[in-house]
Amino acid sequence: MVGTWLDTADEGGFVGAVRAARAHTPEVSQAVLANSLRAVLHAGYESVSRLLGNALARLVTGDQTLPERAAAGGRLDTLVDELLRLEGPVQADARVCVRDSEVAGQRIGRGQVLVLLLGAANRDPDVFPDPDTVDLGRRRGQHLAFGRGAHACLGAGLATLQLRAVLAALREARLGFVPSGTAEYEPTATLRGLRTLPVRVRDTGP
Repeated sequence: MVGTWLDTADEGGFVGAVRAARAHTPEVSQAVLANSLRAVLHAGYESVSRLLGNALARLVTGDQTLPERAAAGGRLDTLVDELLRLEGPVQADARVCVRDSEVAGQRIGRGQVLVLLLGAANRDPDVFPDPDTVDLGRRRGQHLAFGRGAHACLGAGLATLQLRAVLAALREARLGFVPSGTAEYEPTATLRGLRTLPVRVRDTGP
């Protein structure tokens, strides 16, 4: 039955609190509430977990001193931005054109559905010189990892905070990672994320 899990949720948890708040919005149906919660919780868990895994893979297989150097230079927010740009989980999005338009000589009619390749846009060499490199001197705020405009990701602030917290924890833990195999990614076209990341962990000292 639709919403059974919603009816039995722990009153002290997030889902239970949302269910209790529904008493003040009776116009919202049980089915709509359940579907909206599924979407929010799925997006909040799936996308962020993949982002953190992708970012860790970038550091493990690349320059593991980046968090330390970024923090020392007051550029931790830039590092977060660069990891979002290069390792963001959402690789594509779709939008409906609201009026007849033309982009780079290509006519787009009102009502046409466009698939936007965010991963490619985030590596556009006309916008990001040396696009495949983490550049701590790069100007922030140009990437499309969270989309843009009215439909930008609602959880952008939380995802950014979580990534920043993980980078800080890794820096404080003084741990190093040695790849012990090849990273494997899930075979999906639009939501990029790891299947496995074989590593050995070592203590890098005080």
